[in-house]
Amino acid sequence: AESRGHRVLFVSREMTEDQIVGRVLTNEPGADLRRREDPCIQEGLSRLSKRDNLLGWFPSDVSDLDILARARRLHLLRPLDLIVVDYLQLVEAVGPGRRETREQEVRSISATLTQIAKGLGCAVLAVAQLNRGAEEGEPRLGHLRESGAIEADAAVVALLHRPDAERDERDLIIAKHRFGPMADLALRFDGQRQRFEEV
Repeated sequence: AESRGHRVLFVSREMTEDQIVGRVLTNEPGADLRRREDPCIQEGLSRLSKRDNLLGWFPSDVSDLDILARARRLHLLRPLDLIVVDYLQLVEAVGPGRRETREQEVRSISATLTQIAKGLGCAVLAVAQLNRGAEEGEPRLGHLRESGAIEADAAVVALLHRPDAERDERDLIIAKHRFGPMADLALRFDGQRQRFEEV
């Protein structure tokens, strides 16, 4: 999305700024990320520094209301097209009323992300963990960890499955699609460029 000129806010407690920049630069033709002095990498870094449409935020702690407040501020300056949250279970729920269980917290976080998407009119992509049951076979909606609210609130739920540990192929299972059909897509993981491509 960012490479097409869309304005993206990437919120992560899981990755560092250097890791995200590295992932973006893997799309530079001929770039070798093992060599930071590689001309393609340096050229990519120079171009990336001049862009203002990829906004990274890497807090040590973040709440659902923190994300809401920052997204609103940035959206007022220039509309956001996409907000990526990596990942939902690392976000904390705050606000009025104490939540007794983690399930209730996740429900609150999911509701806030839905509010952001509707209020700002932009897409919100939230990465979420699956519970241990997903390791026993093909993942399903019921494997979304800690709360059924994620399934209920999401317009689309896509699950990644690696049926064969020896191969780089994955199945992308569209398990829910509020505005279209469900589907299974075969993907191949390109380790050098750190991206998935449709088979």
